[in-house]
Amino acid sequence: MKPRTVRPVHVYRFRDTLVGLPGIVQANLTLALLKNLFTKAIEWEAVETNSAKEARKIPHLDRDRYPEDWDLNSYTTLRQICCRSQWILPS
Repeated sequence: MKPRTVRPVHVYRFRDTLVGLPGIVQANLTLALLKNLFTKAIEWEAVETNSAKEARKIPHLDRDRYPEDWDLNSYTTLRQICCRSQWILPS
């Protein structure tokens, strides 16, 4: 799709698609990036309007806790045990 043909409805569809894949926070960050890209595109005369300007971020809840040292220690211990028994956990 060419930048000149992008409409706000396309931006909203793209944002809503991202909510289901990586999550709300990533969708909001991508929306912020799109807004900045369209602003630069206007500056470079590639487009006439910012199609993402009116798109709103999706509200989300902030973290209720942050990882602590014991979380990391527990994960490291579990990972070592699983690796010895041929289970695979992500790094």
